Amino acid sequence: MNVKAVIAAAILALACAPALRAQEQADSLRVAPADTTVIVRDTIAIVQDSVSIVRDTIAIVQDSVAIVQDTVAIAQDTVARRSYKEIADSIRTFRPSVRTNLVWAASSTPNIGLDIPVGKHFSVGGNFGLKPWQRWLPWDTDNTNPQHWRTLTVAPELRWWPKRNYHGFFAGADLVYIHYNVAGINTLGLYPEALEYRLQGDWYGIGLFLGWSWKLSTHLRLEAEAGVAAGYRNATKYQCEHCGSELSPSQGTDIVPKLGLNLAYDLFSNKRVKELAD
Repeated sequence: MNVKAVIAAAILALACAPALRAQEQADSLRVAPADTTVIVRDTIAIVQDSVSIVRDTIAIVQDSVAIVQDTVAIAQDTVARRSYKEIADSIRTFRPSVRTNLVWAASSTPNIGLDIPVGKHFSVGGNFGLKPWQRWLPWDTDNTNPQHWRTLTVAPELRWWPKRNYHGFFAGADLVYIHYNVAGINTLGLYPEALEYRLQGDWYGIGLFLGWSWKLSTHLRLEAEAGVAAGYRNATKYQCEHCGSELSPSQGTDIVPKLGLNLAYDLFSNKRVKELAD
């Protein structure tokens, strides 16, 4: 073989080697059209699955929101019902009662009393009475009659009801203030000065009493009570005649009985409280 020919062939082979390697790489990167179609289909399927997952997630979120809204509505309804019950309980606890003492009224003294429950077994209140005229009848203004009986009474009190407020037995204590102008009054021997002289002054005391309450109707009750109060008087003694001369101070301690037959009116009924609770 010719040496030059061999050398030329070798040189040609070396020169063509890079081109052949480049062609092989290009062939390896070239994808058949069928393979490209498969890849596109798989990609579309993946996208569709992702869209389905997103839709399912949105549906789950919407259901969760609906559940939260229902829960909030139930909570609001529960709070509203509890508020109505609390209002009813408050009305049942705070059930004021007004009354008048018929014995006191029989003495020609207009009066009014009040009770406000504090819990289930206690009530606070008091009595107020005012008799501005001299004798039994307001229009009796005969100044030649030495009899006088003018009083102002204020008596805050506390009552204890063992069963429950306004039912059955009760016991209490009160503070008593009386401003009085009395003369020619027969007190059955308890205060002889009130018959012989005119007394004008103030009396301060503290008392204890017991009583019983009867239910007459939905709102009406009848109370009977009796007690005693001890206190201090600070008065001035006058001659019994009208505008008589001042004689001397009248000071000291006294025991004053308490009698009452009260007609009471409860402002709220149990039926009305139940209606509010429902």
